[in-house]
Amino acid sequence: MSEHPQVPGQLDLLEELRSLARRSGVGVQQRRGKPLPHNTKSVARPSKWGNPYRCAGTPAARAEAVEAYRAWLAERPALIAQAHAELAGFDLACYCPLDGPCHRDVLLELVSAP
Repeated sequence: MSEHPQVPGQLDLLEELRSLARRSGVGVQQRRGKPLPHNTKSVARPSKWGNPYRCAGTPAARAEAVEAYRAWLAERPALIAQAHAELAGFDLACYCPLDGPCHRDVLLELVSAP
């Protein structure tokens, strides 16, 4: 017997939260030579998810490269389908700092959408 009684609708809410958790993920800063956390996939170069647009390390330059990546990805429906199949529900890691723009944010938005 469960310690907590079931509340009507509680199972539906739990399933909805589990579904949301499977669709969404968070950004992780990858460190060279360090293993990735559990349930995390790398989207850094040289993976197929890496941003082909290189930039200077400034936030403005990174933001420009991220927008170029967004446009580039929009022209590749097969890659978008692969992203949904392979990345949904995982945290995504890249070497970019977490406090600035990164193409991993584009991928997280993409695979978190219903």
